[in-house]
Amino acid sequence: MNTPKKSTLPEYLTRMLEESEALLRKAKALGHFLYSDDFCDLPPPEQHRLVKQHVFMSCYIEVLRDRIQFAFEQLKPLEGKETGTGEA
Repeated sequence: MNTPKKSTLPEYLTRMLEESEALLRKAKALGHFLYSDDFCDLPPPEQHRLVKQHVFMSCYIEVLRDRIQFAFEQLKPLEGKETGTGEA
């Protein structure tokens, strides 16, 4: 997806993009941790909670991506109207 500069986007969309980037970083870090020796040293109930957290984070990322995609689709008709090239 080609993303316009954040400064030209509506504030809510900029916030969603920033949230998505932060969440992706955290999920990636947790994913790496799940394969570490430190993870293996944790009690099984805590391992289970961390795996569950990673699953929920992944679901959250998926929903956030869908919302971002929808928001960009809603902007396309508005961009055409602003430049006078949109269809009636």
